[in-house]
Amino acid sequence: MISVTLFKVNFDELNINHLSKRPLLDSIKIFYTGNEFEYLEFLEKIGINYYKKFNNIFELNNEVNKEIKIFNNIATNEQIDKFNFKTINLLKRNLKEINDNEYIKLNFDLRNINDKAQINTIKDILINTDSVSLVDFKEVEEERFSLIYHKKGAINYNDEFSLYNSRDNIQLLENFKLAKDNNFILTRFIFEISKKFKKAGIDESFSYTYQMGETKKEVIKNIDEIIFWGNLNKEEKELEKEKIKQEKELENKATELAKDEIKKEQNLTRDSLAKDSTDKILENEKIIPVLYNIKTQEKHKDEIIESKEIEKDIEKTKINIEKIIEQSFELYEKKEIEKANIRLQKAKKDSYDAYNDLKDYLNNGLSILDAIKNIQQKYRNEDTINFATLLFSQDILNIKFKNEEISSLKNEISEKEKQEAILIEEITKREDTISKLKGSIQVKNNEMTALKIEYEKELEILKESDMKLKELEIFSKEQEEALNDLETENQELSNKNQELNENKIRLESEINSL
Repeated sequence: MISVTLFKVNFDELNINHLSKRPLLDSIKIFYTGNEFEYLEFLEKIGINYYKKFNNIFELNNEVNKEIKIFNNIATNEQIDKFNFKTINLLKRNLKEINDNEYIKLNFDLRNINDKAQINTIKDILINTDSVSLVDFKEVEEERFSLIYHKKGAINYNDEFSLYNSRDNIQLLENFKLAKDNNFILTRFIFEISKKFKKAGIDESFSYTYQMGETKKEVIKNIDEIIFWGNLNKEEKELEKEKIKQEKELENKATELAKDEIKKEQNLTRDSLAKDSTDKILENEKIIPVLYNIKTQEKHKDEIIESKEIEKDIEKTKINIEKIIEQSFELYEKKEIEKANIRLQKAKKDSYDAYNDLKDYLNNGLSILDAIKNIQQKYRNEDTINFATLLFSQDILNIKFKNEEISSLKNEISEKEKQEAILIEEITKREDTISKLKGSIQVKNNEMTALKIEYEKELEILKESDMKLKELEIFSKEQEEALNDLETENQELSNKNQELNENKIRLESEINSL
């Protein structure tokens, strides 16, 4: 179910990024009889740019009001091109500047829809359905959809063009005669999305709440009822409303008669039924049915006598008589159903007292038969007695169920006791095993203690060896450093020796040359 709420919204709360259609032009297009290309061409001719972009809400407001003045002028001068001639006065008188304080926020609560898997489809339908408002915005959240619309709307309702401010109340059905006296923007939007829901296989209802005194009332309408009323023409709607009205009047009349007859029957019972008469219940006696509207028919008879067109009046009278008989049958049927409901409701209410009385009689030592006779004499209503005995039968069934439950629990306890004995025996065996294991563990602990002492001694020896090893490592490192130094010196001496050899060879060469 989708809950609907309505709020006033401030102009500065509007967001230009949420604009859902071209303001004004998309709405009044329904008044234009030409095709879309001709419409765009006409707009260009009168100086309106259909594709104009708006940077902010104030710019949008100013531009829309300028365009409204243009339409006012062409309607005044009757330069309306292919606009329907019936809309001249609407464009001239009803199309007025957009006011900042005429925006309404319509919220659709999607938290309680029947099928959560369809939420994205529902949101897509809501987004892609245009309202008939001149300007509207759409906001989409996780589980909510909002339509913010201007109250002025353009609609073809019951084959009549309308351009009016819609009302601020919530309505779900298009069952009204005139658009201007109702919230036609809301009802048409719900009608359009309901048709799309039906096509998409979405079975939903719409609801809203209102306060009546201290009581909060809820109205719920499913999409089938919304579509039914939306598809009816003006005459069909009025006939359907008249039919509903007559059915309601008939139901009220039946309820009235039923209560009156029940009252008479109860008075008759008190006056004529002896206290110990338990086998005669006068509440079930029927009052002879009467004609639904016999006074109207008698009046019509006088009119027939005075009428000159006797044959025509006789035929009309026959039809009226048939209608009266049919209504009388329906009234009698509804009355008897209502009487039965009244009796059953009272019987159900009294049955708890009769049931308590029955238990008191039984607790005081009376037999079941005597106890039932006593409550029959006291309450004198078979339905009350039957309901009371049903409650008593419930006690008997509960006792039987409790006995079966007790038996079942006893069997369960017996099984549990057997399982407990087996578990106790198993626990005893495991305790013996645990005792043996404890002894083995103690032996192992003693062995581990001896090994620990021996290990600690060996560890001391290893520590001493480790110290000696470290000393050897230090000595080895020193030796290695000494060897490195000697190697360095040896290299230096080798280099010097090489230099000396080279000098020797040079000197020998010089001597030879001398």
